[in-house]
Amino acid sequence: MVDASCTSLGIRRQDIACVAFSAGPGSFTGVRLGAAVAQGIATGTDAEIYRAPTSLCMGEGLRRTGLALEEFTVQRTSRRDLVYEARLHHDGTQCGFVVTDRLVKRDELDDEYPRFHDSQVPLSAFDVLLLAAQRRDEWQSPVNALPIYVEGDHPWQPTH
Repeated sequence: MVDASCTSLGIRRQDIACVAFSAGPGSFTGVRLGAAVAQGIATGTDAEIYRAPTSLCMGEGLRRTGLALEEFTVQRTSRRDLVYEARLHHDGTQCGFVVTDRLVKRDELDDEYPRFHDSQVPLSAFDVLLLAAQRRDEWQSPVNALPIYVEGDHPWQPTH
């Protein structure tokens, strides 16, 4: 499939410099599959990887809508009454974290800044690639193609 894509684009495998993926936090299975596929493609093409934080992808998606936002909050549903929440800042060029992703209950949400849920900001591969292009200094060896996890985010509970 990689060879077919390269052929259709008129490039060689060796021309692939980086494989970027949305690293989460997010669906446990989804981010692990994305990391594994990115790692496999990067290893097979001798490319580096870029682990795009999903919250920053959302921030870039919001920026492209034309909204004039400096500091804002993005959220994604985790499970039941929990969401991943991060506060971002946009400096006119790119988004960055003010507060990295954390797991919060829906009734403990940050109302101080404009808040956008993933139902309002569809995730886009374009934003993953945009971040990778902006952050070339963060490209890594494929061995580091790991999901981004949030402390306390696991559904397993011990039995008593």
